[in-house]
Amino acid sequence: MAEKKNSIVAERTGAGDTLLRVLVVDDEPISRRVISSILEKDGHVVFKAENGQEGVAVFERQRPDIVIMDIMMPVMDGYEATRIIKKQSGESFVPVICLTGLEDEVSLAKCVAAGADDFLSKPVNRVILNAKIDAMMRIRRLYKTVTEQNEQLADQFARLEQEQEMAQKVFATMINRGCLDAPNLKYLISPLALFNGDVLFAARKPSGGMHVMLGDFTGHGLPAAIGAIPVSDIFYSMTENGHNIGEIVLEMNTKLHTMLPVNQFLAGCLLELDNVRGSLTVWSGAIPDVLVLKKEGGIKYRLKSKNLPLGVVGNNTFESIVEVNDIDMGERIYVYSDGLIEARRPDGEMFGQERLDTYFLRNQAPDGLFEEIKKSFADFCAGEAQEDDITIVEITCDEERG
Repeated sequence: MAEKKNSIVAERTGAGDTLLRVLVVDDEPISRRVISSILEKDGHVVFKAENGQEGVAVFERQRPDIVIMDIMMPVMDGYEATRIIKKQSGESFVPVICLTGLEDEVSLAKCVAAGADDFLSKPVNRVILNAKIDAMMRIRRLYKTVTEQNEQLADQFARLEQEQEMAQKVFATMINRGCLDAPNLKYLISPLALFNGDVLFAARKPSGGMHVMLGDFTGHGLPAAIGAIPVSDIFYSMTENGHNIGEIVLEMNTKLHTMLPVNQFLAGCLLELDNVRGSLTVWSGAIPDVLVLKKEGGIKYRLKSKNLPLGVVGNNTFESIVEVNDIDMGERIYVYSDGLIEARRPDGEMFGQERLDTYFLRNQAPDGLFEEIKKSFADFCAGEAQEDDITIVEITCDEERG
């Protein structure tokens, strides 16, 4: 007989569940006895309390699976007891069914505000009581499942984040092996994600001077950064072997056209600074204007993009236009990705090319220009989340350090 009863309870509460531990809090002895009798006949373990304060104390000791809470009680009413029990439950879901003879909306709303999960009217009906308990335990099982899944997802996310951080360190080591720490270079790199879709390389030429490249891959994060590794290998190895930027650009285009999908490419600028000859050679493809500033301040000349991005077409149709211009000692070159001028402040207004140009045109303290732009840009954005990778670099034509 006992086996049959336990089988019925297991079927009603869910396969695999143990018998429930139920706390009944009610100041009326008859009501408390009736409810307890119903629950015990179904095989549940019942704990009893005569008021809210005693109910909280029993809850602390026994940690039941579900609570049936009367509302109108002496010492401590059911509202306060429910609030305390819900707080003590922490992350666990312990259903509280309010037991009340009240039916007005204000009283029921107070039950909900206190944290109650359901209502049960007096006098208690056995069928309805069992149905309420079944419903609450289904929610409890679902809550437990969701909690376990969230914990698993959190663990997986933590592992993924750790792996990405490790990969990012390896990635940074592979692509940043040149002379970005050169005294005549200043730069700001602000990636949107852990992996940067913008790339910045700098390397000294065997014959003197330096090569610098700023690139902006389509998209953001890891997919956009995948192409950075072969591009950096080409840049550093060919610079080290004495190749000019025209040859480097063609090799990069061949590689990227082969490996990138049709919707991805690399906009960028590759420049060669020869401070001995006083020349600046620039290849620019689908990137904002390259600006050269006078030593005393103001714009000397502006170089607009004249090429397709890298990787769009093969070398049989790829036209590479390289410009050569003069540059004097102390003059500065500015290159930046479109993330800078397209950044928005909270009201939606873009930073814009015109705003950036005002700093170049009015600047009377060239040595402090880069820091002024950085500060003004940060103030403009006012903490607004960025929508793209952002990179800006200043290169000074310096006889001793170029």
